[in-house]
Amino acid sequence: MQMCPEEFVKTVEDAYRSRNPTQVADLFTLDGRCYYIGYSPPDRGREAIREHSKRYFDMIRNTDLRFKLLASQGNMIVAESHETGIRTHNGKPFDIRGCAIWIVENEKIKEFRFYEVEVLFSSSSEAQKIKGSPVLSWNDADFWNDPKFHKNYPHANSLKGD
Repeated sequence: MQMCPEEFVKTVEDAYRSRNPTQVADLFTLDGRCYYIGYSPPDRGREAIREHSKRYFDMIRNTDLRFKLLASQGNMIVAESHETGIRTHNGKPFDIRGCAIWIVENEKIKEFRFYEVEVLFSSSSEAQKIKGSPVLSWNDADFWNDPKFHKNYPHANSLKGD
């Protein structure tokens, strides 16, 4: 019997809440792909996903992650995501909202894409002006100042631009 979309989303939520990188990686097919749009290059394969999860869990604490199922069709599941917590490198709180999209194959994640709302709109100064929010440039983004980010993604300076 196949898992229903609500059960699937709960399983993913529980794995991330466990803060166990292996438990997260085991959700994926052996050749699964994981994309955190705007943050890092894609992770390909369970081992890369496990390593990415470990780095992420090392950078945050006191987290609360929740998904709200929005839609499912065929092997695609879409959910709203909301995560809060504390960044370990500076002690500052974070509040991340976004959209999670999973492509599922035999109850394992074949592909995961996460689109953070703030990252998507921060690249458009016009959108930020309309919203009345301060414009966040790549140079101002908090993760650029995180030494762990540059250690884990040494090519990041080439993405940063001027």
